[in-house]
Order: sequence, then structure tokens, then C-alpha cells
Amino acid sequence: MSVALLCGPTRCVEEPAMLQRLAVGLMNEGVAITSIWPTGSQDTQRSSLVPRMSIDMPVSWLMRSRRRRLVTEELAALEVNQLVAFGGAAQQLATDVAPALGAAVLVEVASMAAAERCRRSAPVDVWLASSPSIHRRLAERIDAQRTAFVPMGVATGGERAPHGEAGPVSIAVLDGGGDVATMREVMQGLRS
Repeated sequence: MSVALLCGPTRCVEEPAMLQRLAVGLMNEGVAITSIWPTGSQDTQRSSLVPRMSIDMPVSWLMRSRRRRLVTEELAALEVNQLVAFGGAAQQLATDVAPALGAAVLVEVASMAAAERCRRSAPVDVWLASSPSIHRRLAERIDAQRTAFVPMGVATGGERAPHGEAGPVSIAVLDGGGDVATMREVMQGLRS
């Protein structure tokens, strides 16, 4: 599975850390992730583990065709099959490129006001409600089969095999201070 997380201008300011944790959590589950953020977004929580492309969001209807071509080419090369949009501008981009990719569109709905703007006719496969009340409202307005309650944040993974039973273990040790003697001691301790 290959997923593109599309973050609109408002959501990337409001929830950058949550979105990065989500991406890293999905990567931990074996999902290939690419994130798409608005050009010029000031993201201080950016993880270098998550590939990211920047694109203008939102754009006028005159620029949508060009943007659609650019993003479709990039995401087709990555074989993206799911687009998850956070915010209205991201939803516009997701619904623009999904038909050319044959990708499913999932859209986060983080407020009751946003739930009221959702339309049954929108080309969205699943509306992701961030609270039970939003989920109920979406089920009434759209269709219960096209909505899911997905609380904000990232779920912890299932049970993991105890250390030693899961196979080889990798450890990364970073030394920013250049203290050779201490690093030798650390490496000796790891060998024991």
C-alpha cells in the first residue's frame, strides 16, 4: 500500500506533530508514505524520515489543471493508491488527482462546521470523523458506510514480540559531541 498524506495550509499549522507521528506510525506498519504540504509552509516538526513534496495550495481554477498534472506524475511514479486529505485545500487537490491515479480519497473532518460542508455527491470514498458527534452527523448527512470514526492522534501498534523473539535488532548511536572515550564505552557496553 502506498499512501499520500495531503495537508492543507490550516491543518499543517494546527497539527504538524500529529501528522508527522501519523506518517511515521504508518511507515512502521509497512505502508509507503509521501506527504504533500503547501509551498512555503513553516514546519518545525518535520521528520526527515517522511518524503515530502511541496505544492501550491489552494490554487485558482486556472492553475488546477497544471497542478493536477504535476502531482499526478509524481504520485503515479510512487504507485500511490490512497490519498488522505487534511483540510479543504488538500481535499480539492486529492479529488483532482484521484481519478487519474485510480486512488481512493479519504478526508479528515475535524469540526462540526466542516461536517456541515460535506456533500454526499463529493468524490470522497471515506469521510474520517475526529469525534463521535461529527461521525454521527456525517452518517446522517452522507452515508454511514462512507464514514469512519478516527480520533485524532495515532493508535499504538498491536502487541509486539518480546525483545529477542522478533529477530535481529538494530541500534543507532549518534554522537554530536565528538567524545571518543565515551563513545568507546557505549559501544563496549552494547557488545556485552
